Amino acid sequence: TYARTQRLVVAALAACVVVGVLVALTLVRHVAGPVRDIAERMHRLAEGDVDQQVDVRSRDEVGDLAHSFRTIVRAQ
Repeated sequence: TYARTQRLVVAALAACVVVGVLVALTLVRHVAGPVRDIAERMHRLAEGDVDQQVDVRSRDEVGDLAHSFRTIVRAQ
């Protein structure tokens, strides 16, 4: 019936929203955490603490950022 189909569609949409939110939160954690760590270490480097290390080893833009940070630290 129409009411049953409508409930099924609403339930499917709700499930998609929940899955989308979970995927978004996971991605934010995997990206924002390392970027926040690099930013914190950049502030320390700017204050003169040249003994900084970043443990990010990913092969994406965040990994490129970490590699650039390590290059800057080695140049000090």
